[in-house]
Amino acid sequence: MTRKYTLLFLSLLFMTHLSAQITGLGIRAGGHFSRQYFDVNSTSRLDDALQDLAPDFQFGLFTNIQMSEYTDIVPAFSYIRKPYLENYFVFEDTAKDFKVEQKLVPRWDYLSFDLPFRFHKKNENTLMYMFLGLRFDYLINTKEIVVQDSSLYDSFYKDFKKFSIGYIAGLGAEYTLNENWNILIEFSYNRDITNIYSKENLRIKAEVMALTIGLKFKTVKQGRVTPYYPDPDDDYYEEEEEY
Repeated sequence: MTRKYTLLFLSLLFMTHLSAQITGLGIRAGGHFSRQYFDVNSTSRLDDALQDLAPDFQFGLFTNIQMSEYTDIVPAFSYIRKPYLENYFVFEDTAKDFKVEQKLVPRWDYLSFDLPFRFHKKNENTLMYMFLGLRFDYLINTKEIVVQDSSLYDSFYKDFKKFSIGYIAGLGAEYTLNENWNILIEFSYNRDITNIYSKENLRIKAEVMALTIGLKFKTVKQGRVTPYYPDPDDDYYEEEEEY
């Protein structure tokens, strides 16, 4: 299975070099909300309330590879933290507080590579766009924040997969600051295609909803077009009629 995904990734990467031109390099950062979906026995899903959205951040680098007048590819390399919130009960040996609700915040840290196609249309100094593509995640760290027991799910985390693949889609806009720089803002949605955990009767996938801003340096600048004035001796010029 891993070999199939590797071949798919290499094929998509090769396609980016066909009839392509790098038009910009940039950085972006932003905040997002993430959570996980639990699938039990492939037929039922645990209540989404058990997996509440949790805020965190991401940042990374990107480039624009032009494919045509209205399309380009935007490869991006990012660091993304994906937590979620879960409530659970700690049983106390007192008559007053028989059970106390605690918040568990498990977190997964990823290095991610995005390969989305972008469709855009420019209007004066603003470029509006939408994009759709794949995200390849590599798990580099797991962390758990809980008040009373900091190793509640340690053995559970060891079974999470290092590699996962998802799709990413979104909308955005770029505004031209000057000849060299653009500023951009975009909203994106990412959902896993492959399971980040798959063992016995439990499968887990994650999703991320993000709002990011970025700054792009334009490697290809579009200057003013010099008007063309034909030579008076050109054949298509006709002599003025004398009246």
